[in-house]
Amino acid sequence: MHRHDNFFLKPKNPLHKQYEALRAFYVEGRSAAEVARALGLAKNYFDKLRSLFHQRVRADEPPAFLSSANPAPSRKLSTPPFKKRSLRYANKIIRFWIFAPP
Repeated sequence: MHRHDNFFLKPKNPLHKQYEALRAFYVEGRSAAEVARALGLAKNYFDKLRSLFHQRVRADEPPAFLSSANPAPSRKLSTPPFKKRSLRYANKIIRFWIFAPP
């Protein structure tokens, strides 16, 4: 056994544990009860996890364990209100100094 085997066999991160559970079930062909027992999951939890996995795959959405902790924004972020006010104020000052009579 390699010294890093426990990283895969006994994952601590919940998302990693979900990935390893689904991989063991679908890729290795292990039973749901065996996978749940090996990873310390309740059988009902693993059944629900499989159901959610199927729903996301059918909807062409990435499973939760593939989602980034800091996903890229799906839309352009707007300028915060305080920054908009600051920019308007700065523009007024600039216009005043540029166009102010001597």
